[in-house]
Amino acid sequence: MQDQTAIAASGDTVINGATNGCGLVIVFDAAGTRAACYHWPGLDAESATNQTKFRNLCKELDSMSRVFILTNGFMEDAQRKQYHDAGCIIRDIFGLETHYYYRDGMMTGDPCVKIGPGNNLTFIEHDVSYTELPL
Repeated sequence: MQDQTAIAASGDTVINGATNGCGLVIVFDAAGTRAACYHWPGLDAESATNQTKFRNLCKELDSMSRVFILTNGFMEDAQRKQYHDAGCIIRDIFGLETHYYYRDGMMTGDPCVKIGPGNNLTFIEHDVSYTELPL
């Protein structure tokens, strides 16, 4: 898979597309301005460890209003469920509105969209509602 360096603005965590099951967690405040950018390490290799890391990360998000789970690379249904679970962790802890965007570096036919006003991040959006997937 292609390197995702181009999608990350200066200062953001850069995710290599060859890293399986990882992605970015972008957090926006109520005005739609990007407030934080985190590396989501995925759950494919060390599920329990990464769950703990992510729960600790969530403790820093209590002042945010919207969370975007941005996935990286091709994922099977099981991995989609893992990202859905990650969103549920955030929602359960903080009651935040969670949005899911599926970034697939091998499928470039979809239009690129900017996520949130005032930021320079561009992702390919796939119309996939993870909450509607059988879990």
